[in-house]
Amino acid sequence: MSTYPTTPAQGNRTGAAPVRPGTLKAAVLIAVVVGLAEVVNAVVMLTGGMDLAAKLAAKGLDILNLDLGADLNNQVIKEAATQMQSTLQGRAFILLVFGVGMLLFGLLMTKAATWARVLVTIFAALTLGMSGFVLLDVNTTLMMVLGAVATLGAIVSIVTTWLGPNGRYAKALKA
Repeated sequence: MSTYPTTPAQGNRTGAAPVRPGTLKAAVLIAVVVGLAEVVNAVVMLTGGMDLAAKLAAKGLDILNLDLGADLNNQVIKEAATQMQSTLQGRAFILLVFGVGMLLFGLLMTKAATWARVLVTIFAALTLGMSGFVLLDVNTTLMMVLGAVATLGAIVSIVTTWLGPNGRYAKALKA
């Protein structure tokens, strides 16, 4: 006969693994969607090249309602497109960094680690600023829609990341 108990003592019970809350699943999904919207917007800007820049320059000139004559209009559009292309490339690389950050840390947030939630919040705040800027600037409809998705998603991501069930889940995993 054995003198060792077959069941753990009262204080050392092993409980079932905690169930991942729906709020955490939503936070991860939203962070990934925001990251994808940012990356797609960056790809659109990078692949658009001079054609996209010329289209946006013509749109900006049309908004200003200037008619300088056909030759001068084309010259202004060409010069503005040249300047705008480098601006678009700069914005695209910034969006790409923020989008990859949101994707990476959003996926790493599946265990609700505090460091991952902090980084998602930081990248969401940065995304909020840059995508809001893209949303309000002279851009194509696709770029504005992606900017709106990223902007609204960043706001929702910040909120859902810090909901109570996520923190309780993280504490339960540590215990």
